[in-house]
Amino acid sequence: MSRRNGPPLVPDVRSPQEQAVWRCPWLHGPVALLVAFGVSAARAEPPRHLPDVVVTARAWPEAAGNLPTSVAVWQPVTDAWGMAGGLPDLADETPGVHRTSDGFWAGDLSIRGMTGDRVVVTLDGARLVTANDLAARMALIDLSAVERVEVFKGPVSALYGSGSLGGIVNIVLPVPMYPVEPELSQRSRLGVLHNPDGWAAHHSATYGAPRHVVWAAITARDADTYRDGDGNRVRNTQFADQAVSLRLAHRWSDMADSDVLLQVHRGQDIGVPGSGSAPLPAAADVTYTDAHRVLVGVHHRQELPGPRWQRSRLNLYAQQIERKVRIDNFPDGPLDKITPVGRHDTVGGRWMNELEWGDHQVGLGVETWRRSLDSTRERHFRDGRVEFDRPLPKASEWSYGAFVEDRWTLSPALTLTVGARADGLRTENQATPQWDEDSGHDTNWNAHAGIRWNLSEAWAVRGVTAAGYRAPSIEERYQFLALGDGRVKLGNPDLDAERSGFVEAGLVWTHADGAVEISGFHNDLRNRVGEEEVDEQTLRNANIDRARIRGIEAEGRWRLSDAVGVQASLAYLRGDDRRADEPLPDIAPLTGSVGLGVRPAPAWAARVRYIFAARQHRVPEAMEETPGWGRLDASVAYALERGAFEHEFRIDVLNVTDTTYRDHLSTWRGSPHHEPGRSVQVAWQARF
Repeated sequence: MSRRNGPPLVPDVRSPQEQAVWRCPWLHGPVALLVAFGVSAARAEPPRHLPDVVVTARAWPEAAGNLPTSVAVWQPVTDAWGMAGGLPDLADETPGVHRTSDGFWAGDLSIRGMTGDRVVVTLDGARLVTANDLAARMALIDLSAVERVEVFKGPVSALYGSGSLGGIVNIVLPVPMYPVEPELSQRSRLGVLHNPDGWAAHHSATYGAPRHVVWAAITARDADTYRDGDGNRVRNTQFADQAVSLRLAHRWSDMADSDVLLQVHRGQDIGVPGSGSAPLPAAADVTYTDAHRVLVGVHHRQELPGPRWQRSRLNLYAQQIERKVRIDNFPDGPLDKITPVGRHDTVGGRWMNELEWGDHQVGLGVETWRRSLDSTRERHFRDGRVEFDRPLPKASEWSYGAFVEDRWTLSPALTLTVGARADGLRTENQATPQWDEDSGHDTNWNAHAGIRWNLSEAWAVRGVTAAGYRAPSIEERYQFLALGDGRVKLGNPDLDAERSGFVEAGLVWTHADGAVEISGFHNDLRNRVGEEEVDEQTLRNANIDRARIRGIEAEGRWRLSDAVGVQASLAYLRGDDRRADEPLPDIAPLTGSVGLGVRPAPAWAARVRYIFAARQHRVPEAMEETPGWGRLDASVAYALERGAFEHEFRIDVLNVTDTTYRDHLSTWRGSPHHEPGRSVQVAWQARF
């Protein structure tokens, strides 16, 4: 958290903020000559290549370039375009990773065709477990306070257990750095937004001393509804949110330190025009009147003097996510409004140990987490009546497991990584008119093996095979949904876990001025939870679906000169429902982007990128095709130093050509809505 002087107690796994990160992808006809992710104007020179960032989502910190699988590392300080977007918007330039959306604010990530609870998300070691019928899991994260986001594609780590079928998203906050001398560093940022009209502000401060570190951050945003490329205002897309973070760290000795984290994120009057997977009414408005997340975490790190046992880490956390919803403005009928409330409480912990044994680097540990759900709903009628019910019973799920990973250095050029995990899961629910009180217990496992072989200084091959699983959620086990006309959809407490068999291979070429990487993967999914018809009035969840998702991804970057860099990438996914013999519904089409970053002078930087998606015609019979689209973005920044202050002035223009388009992974209710038209964001940032 402190930016200068003195080594950290644990290996410095933070992204180097003094380097710019080059990202972007793809190519699309003649426009492919235009774009890539450039450089931040606050930096003196453009980067020569992607920094070999150390990632921490594995059993031990490891350079991203040494991994046997595909991984993306995002640094919001340099990667984010403007201040209005959220974490999922960082996916625009990563092949195989896409933003899913139920509105401007409500977004999540789809990794190689899977989203929701088929992707594990952790924040500072705490597992984000909540309902996924609307894509709001990642909206309650303050992107301005995030140091780094690590995205692993596929079930390629044994550390995470249930839910990693699609991949792992590890969100890293600033870690304690203990300077030699006491120091105070601060960062302020203020942005003005046009389409949506609004503002955003952020301030963070770090006080560091040889034994103590204090880090605090506060962010606030407020935005009105946006307009699409045709100038039409998209109804109920407004939002306002605020976030506060505080971390206190203490260094007990040269071998041990601890820290305590508190985070509070709250949003109000947030419009949700999309439907997600929930059976929401097409004509009514859906609004989060209040949505908040509170996280308390405790971390302890211990260096050990033994020849084998090198390091031990303990992480404990408690997190509450509550969402209050208002569904109103019904065009007709007896209902005035519906007000569901869902509260998700999660407590958990992980004990991780790192050992070295000859050519083996071993990580082993245990993890447990428990999620409790309390969901209520009130129906307000126009005649004044109010009905109360529970769409789900009070329920909980408790997961506990043990894991091990081994990185075996067979030679200086060849490494083999293997890992496995065994889990138990216990579920309990209270009685409701629809469900008897019950409990159940399941066991499951996942495993992986990967290899990376550096054929020469320039060429490397890598491959991984893995088996993952996802335990059925509380909602899938115990839901009771009234679909209208007397029809209902029921959960199923006897559901089995979904299983996947995954394989990936990649080829990497690196040079002093750039790099190219090509990857292909195949993911077979079994026991997928789907709907079966019990009778004409009843649907029920069941393990009936089988699916296959395959894809190929390519990305490259090149430094044309000390002042100019380009980058491009491309991704193609194909998903098939093998039971219904038709395409899967939520698979992105061919997507990509290309980009250019230039620095005409040390204080100036500019970047431009073109993001595109081809027409998605491979859709189920009951689903509409999505037309192809392309979007041009541009940014200019100017850096200025005055005494102890480093200023940066920046203008980001998204959708420069005011294009009207619809994203295939965005949902809507009623008439389809389009993405924002031209959006201008002007920001000032100062470090001191």
